[in-house]
Amino acid sequence: MADAPQKGNASNAGQLYTRYFPRSAENSLKKRNDGNFTIEGFRAVRSVLKSNLKIVTLILIESADGTIQDKFLTLEQDARNRGIEVRHISERHSKNYFDSKNPQGICAVIEQPKDMSLEDFFKTSKRILILDGLNDPGNVGTLVRTASLLAWDGIIILPNTVSPYQPKAARASAGAIGFIKVMRASAKEIQRAAHKNGFTTLRASISKRSKEFEMTEDSKIALILGGEARGTEADWKDSVDVNISMKNLPIDSLGVVASGSILLERYK
Repeated sequence: MADAPQKGNASNAGQLYTRYFPRSAENSLKKRNDGNFTIEGFRAVRSVLKSNLKIVTLILIESADGTIQDKFLTLEQDARNRGIEVRHISERHSKNYFDSKNPQGICAVIEQPKDMSLEDFFKTSKRILILDGLNDPGNVGTLVRTASLLAWDGIIILPNTVSPYQPKAARASAGAIGFIKVMRASAKEIQRAAHKNGFTTLRASISKRSKEFEMTEDSKIALILGGEARGTEADWKDSVDVNISMKNLPIDSLGVVASGSILLERYK
């Protein structure tokens, strides 16, 4: 028999908020390894439950009569069977746990994975996406989702890019954050590791020197995408092997998600 639901009240709701959602939390990657992150929504939670991420708590909003939406019951039972803590909270406490204004009623509190070494990251990859200067969490999350769906091996986030574990970014990834390696590193660290491990670095660019890149079966690719306003911000010096554009479709005519998706598909 399943355990009785753990209902939320003013006291334990405040305790849970303090435990998982410190009010000082920032979107910066400086907070990347300081605790947990959340993913909201039925499909996203269903997806991460199938991943290797460590889910700490499943949080469900009760209706006024104390019931849970029927479609959440299977996910709740799955979580309980796996020994995951399940918490029921009232709607008035939902703002303590949910980032969206109109939450669907379910979210998962997830332990942030620890970064592997950059050397191991490159050794176990052939396709790496590098995000430099992206400040819109929705764009970051969507690119995480696209890279995961196209079977890229990993994503490296520069310090000037919003965290993929930020609530909106995690939500935009639709759970894909649980199926692709993600870590942070500086441009200099990436440059050294990429060249040491035989990667060709490609940077999306509107420069007149931009050109096409022909892959071979053995190509190892690190694709650098910059923000829409200023492009790449880090000092890549002469470490970029090829500045690439899209044939017959100027890269500056598209946003970073559209252009990035085309390039991820092209060089997968």
